[in-house]
Amino acid sequence: MKNSLFENIFHGAAYYPEVTGLAVLDKNIAAMRDLGINCVRMGEFAWSAMEKREGTYDFSLFDEVIKRLYENGIMTVLCTPTVTPPVWFTEKHPESLYVDKRLHRATHGDREHVCIANDDYRACCDKITEAMAKHFAKTKGIIAWQLHNEVNWPARECFCKSCKEKWHGYLREKFGTVERLNEAWGTAVWSNTYFSFDQVIQPVQTYLYALSPSIVTEYARFNQKNVTDFIGRQAAILKRYVTQPITTNLNRLFYINQENIAKHLDFVAYDQYIGQPSCREMMLDCDLYGSMKDAPFFLMETSCSYSGCIDGVGSYHKRGYVAAEAAANLFRGACGFSYWLFRQHYAGVEMPHGHLVNAFGKKSAGSVNVREVSALIRNLEGFLRESEFVSPDCAIVYSSEAKIFYDSEKAGRKGYYDIFVEKYEQLVMAGIPRDVVTEESDLSRYKLIYVPNIPYVSEKLWEKLKGTAERGATVIFGEDTGTRTEFHTLHRDGALGRFEKELGVTSKDYLNLQGTETHCRYGEESFSAEGFCVVFEETQKCLCSLSSDYIVGSLIVKSPFGAGHFVTASSRIPSSVCVRLLKDMAEQCGCERYDMSECMYAVKRKTKSGMALYYQYFSYSFFV
Repeated sequence: MKNSLFENIFHGAAYYPEVTGLAVLDKNIAAMRDLGINCVRMGEFAWSAMEKREGTYDFSLFDEVIKRLYENGIMTVLCTPTVTPPVWFTEKHPESLYVDKRLHRATHGDREHVCIANDDYRACCDKITEAMAKHFAKTKGIIAWQLHNEVNWPARECFCKSCKEKWHGYLREKFGTVERLNEAWGTAVWSNTYFSFDQVIQPVQTYLYALSPSIVTEYARFNQKNVTDFIGRQAAILKRYVTQPITTNLNRLFYINQENIAKHLDFVAYDQYIGQPSCREMMLDCDLYGSMKDAPFFLMETSCSYSGCIDGVGSYHKRGYVAAEAAANLFRGACGFSYWLFRQHYAGVEMPHGHLVNAFGKKSAGSVNVREVSALIRNLEGFLRESEFVSPDCAIVYSSEAKIFYDSEKAGRKGYYDIFVEKYEQLVMAGIPRDVVTEESDLSRYKLIYVPNIPYVSEKLWEKLKGTAERGATVIFGEDTGTRTEFHTLHRDGALGRFEKELGVTSKDYLNLQGTETHCRYGEESFSAEGFCVVFEETQKCLCSLSSDYIVGSLIVKSPFGAGHFVTASSRIPSSVCVRLLKDMAEQCGCERYDMSECMYAVKRKTKSGMALYYQYFSYSFFV
């Protein structure tokens, strides 16, 4: 998408005129200019300031602030304020309040305290979004729009009366008949058979045992569809009036389908509050959000020093870390790097959060880090304008759908978020540069595709993976991949269902080997398998054998597929073995790899004169 937003590098911070007013605006602008801030984000919590009484809009404060910022060379990302509806709305529509899985109703004064599927709430959101779009459509200085704010966080699935009615409608549309629902979910187990859609419960928290993962997974999908529809609805309203690109801020922790929401956006923005001890997660986010859309991305929120709220604060960033974080994002293709927040809140839940300027108007100690980023941008801007990011040969597939499956069926495992970080780190340790792609991504350009921990492989993803393998790629099915159906049940025609026939493999068992003594060998490495494993019949395709007192077979098999291969390793195996497997498969398929164990990150950019390779370490960076 061609837009001036993507032709510049923005160094920004969140700004709240509804809190600070106009009296300190000139002083704040002077501080922004001194620190190298050329962009602010505003409006996401300002509904009460914009619409004090229903239907009466007053945007004059924001008109003045945006104008004066623009006159000083500071651009604005303007947000819709729908995450914090005013008290007049709550009083008029108390039934709109969010209800959690324990059937506790939220109260006014929090954030995202209303049901995102409530019709009255959506109608009011539509009205203020349209009013803002009409009013600010021609305003100079606005470079982009952000929808809502951190959608469905910390809220999860809502269990209000309105959601119950819509849940039943969703099921009717998906299954057609209740008999099909019963068959798909296996409701004969525990006598859970339904005789009408209106009988299907909402999966609230039980204090006895547990509910079937089939219904829990489907309800999470239903909720995520509501969230995606809500974002799509706001985007459609804005696009009728404004020409600036539209985004919203995403995060892997949010209870959303990021891939589907991204379809409604012109560019991706995300929030990240990761410290140096977890810096590989920071690199993971660069690779994920840099790959999600064919456009530059924007780090919309990070901390210049530490994150915090009244419940606790994080550790102070080590000197150099923020600059390294900025460099990683910029080399990976970011057009913006922005902090939360500019001026410290003097009241409210987030008073303890890190900031550029404190509540009494003086620059904070964290501003030293901001100056370092400003200097970095000045030094890199010319090079970044004249070069472009070069996608690596390898991709690892991230799935919002898989996150639902791990939430619904924990089985003593870590959550999907933590497991995926471990799998990403395996590629880092193997020295393989990688994109983090989603099920919606184009996979055709990759030589090696790692697909770990995706229990349900959709038809759409399967067809993409087959297509890349047929053209010569190697696809690796990792732990748990392919072991569940769409309806969160086990396959009844083999551990991996119909994939086995297409891959030419046959499973013997799918079992938990925890606590057993097993003997496995991959190449020269011997190890013991643990946890749930798919064991295949012994075949010449075997890359890793398994033997125990209980079962003997193949743990990892490699099958030719067109001009490429599928490697099936849907078992829990040690990380060191996974790293060795990834190195071997990268070498065999000609995938680029760097043999440098200490390097955290490597990004290649194409210039007129050739290629530049950027290396990222813990707290400093340099060119090679």
